[in-house]
Amino acid sequence: MRRFTRIGVLENDRRASLLDRYRSDVIEYFKHSEFGFLGEGLREDDVAKAARQRINMDTDDVCDVIYAAGISTTMTVTPPPAIGGYVQDVELVHNVFLLAGLKLPPQSLVDMVERAIGVYKRNRRAAIIRTFNPFFYLGLCLDAVASSPFLLASRLGLPGRKLQDSALGIIVQVVVYLAGTFASAIAILRFLGYLDDARTLFTRWFGI
Repeated sequence: MRRFTRIGVLENDRRASLLDRYRSDVIEYFKHSEFGFLGEGLREDDVAKAARQRINMDTDDVCDVIYAAGISTTMTVTPPPAIGGYVQDVELVHNVFLLAGLKLPPQSLVDMVERAIGVYKRNRRAAIIRTFNPFFYLGLCLDAVASSPFLLASRLGLPGRKLQDSALGIIVQVVVYLAGTFASAIAILRFLGYLDDARTLFTRWFGI
């Protein structure tokens, strides 16, 4: 999923709406759930069960949207010294129904979601500008071309993400971006009728 700075206004609004709906569902779920007798877990009424179903259907998408906003969905849990135990990292979105058993307040997840909503709301004006900027779509095309070898590697069972983040992968992407930018500049200059002037100016500057 593309980072929040690489999307248009429609996708920006979709993500903000998704997070807002998810936030409401989480609040509704815990509002209509309570601990059972002798620690038998949370008891859910019909409203909570319906909210749980909606949360389950949105969980994976919500996790990606929050991560794309630059916010970690993981929380480090440190047990009290008097009790002892291991320090552990808990991924809150996928463990939403285990928060009570982990002694974590649901508000921790709600706060995380609200932070992400704030990111997308603040980004909306920039997203509108990107939507009407033709160079934004050119960048998306370059992204697709640069990442296609690594997507193919993943389809073939190779560690595509690891290859993309490696030094060689970064070099390949930079070369693709530079080549694509250069080819696009030539195409634009030719379309505008300035290619010969640009070639003359280039020759004058560099003596080629």
